[in-house]
Amino acid sequence: MKILRASAQPQESLENALARIPQDFRLSTAVRLQVAVRGNAWRLPAEVWHEIYQIGREAILNAYRHSGAENIHAAIKYEPIGLRLSVRDNDCGIDPKELDSGRPGHWGLQGMRERARRIGANLQFRTVCGSGTALELFVGLQGTSI
Repeated sequence: MKILRASAQPQESLENALARIPQDFRLSTAVRLQVAVRGNAWRLPAEVWHEIYQIGREAILNAYRHSGAENIHAAIKYEPIGLRLSVRDNDCGIDPKELDSGRPGHWGLQGMRERARRIGANLQFRTVCGSGTALELFVGLQGTSI
């Protein structure tokens, strides 16, 4: 797998990289992003780290730009069988039709799905009107080069 502009090894934790997104993109300070980690962190291959980061980044940016959420919660869980990333917001949710086919002219959801396939991960979205949207990504140890 070739990644453009990815360093040989990530220079920071996935938690820190995701937590820094609001500052990196100068996003509204009215929206609160929390990033939590559970389990003992272990080193990810650079390619896998990069794809997980890009998926998480897109989910967080989408929540900031499209949901109207006041709170966004990202959780990274290191498990004996793999890594789980969830990103949830607390607002309007996404039209289920858009979850299936994306918005015309927008490639974020499709890009996240392609990145997940590239690393052998399982990616799911849930949305409930009035309860927000949740992304769940699971990268198993057997399905990747972890």
